[in-house]
Amino acid sequence: MPHGGPDWGTVGPLTTVFTVDDLGEVAARLGSVVLYDRRGIVVNFDNFEEPIVKWGWDGSNADCFRRLDSTYARSGSQSMHLFTTNDDSVYSHMRGYFEVLASMRIGFEFSFLFLDYRRSIEAEYRYQSMTTTWVVGLKIDTQTKKLYIRDTAVTWKEIADIGFIRAATYQWHTVKLVVDFASSLYMRLLLDAIEYPIPTEPAFSFANPLAPYISAQITNRNVDNIGGRMWVDDFILTQDEP
Repeated sequence: MPHGGPDWGTVGPLTTVFTVDDLGEVAARLGSVVLYDRRGIVVNFDNFEEPIVKWGWDGSNADCFRRLDSTYARSGSQSMHLFTTNDDSVYSHMRGYFEVLASMRIGFEFSFLFLDYRRSIEAEYRYQSMTTTWVVGLKIDTQTKKLYIRDTAVTWKEIADIGFIRAATYQWHTVKLVVDFASSLYMRLLLDAIEYPIPTEPAFSFANPLAPYISAQITNRNVDNIGGRMWVDDFILTQDEP
């Protein structure tokens, strides 16, 4: 840690060194992956180590699947494997439900590994109050190298060209989306230590009187007729995001 200024032969302050207060915050993050983003309170952390699957599943056909798998793991010894067959636009996704939190400034984070470039990696997050449903999301097109968010028409709106994203064994990527549901606004989107500017884009919402919940759906989708393999690890849900 720094001792009043530049240390260890550097010519300027070390931006990757934490103060004592920061270390306390880091310790409270329960092993969170995106340490480069100051975050709120971690309320759910799933590294898929337990033998019980806590996520539901849906897919285009019976040969698509999601299952716990020990082939690759970002942390621990296993992750969630999402598999699709060789058909155009086929998908496999996992869906989890969580209790509504005291704060409506929510962060959603997960890590993923993929082996086939013709992928659309998507995440849809919902916040259901007693009266309103909010729907937000992100999409990473690994073939065109484009990054998207869901707009108020519930369509994909391009926000950035991410350049190169590597498909390889043991190569994990981490993405985090922060939303202020009380204000119906996207706050920030980070992918692999880079924060991408989000235009002032309100979150889609509609009147819907239902029992409250938060949901997260992560999808592996083909962009042509080539099936693909994707693994998900270290899902983290936070509240009180700055």
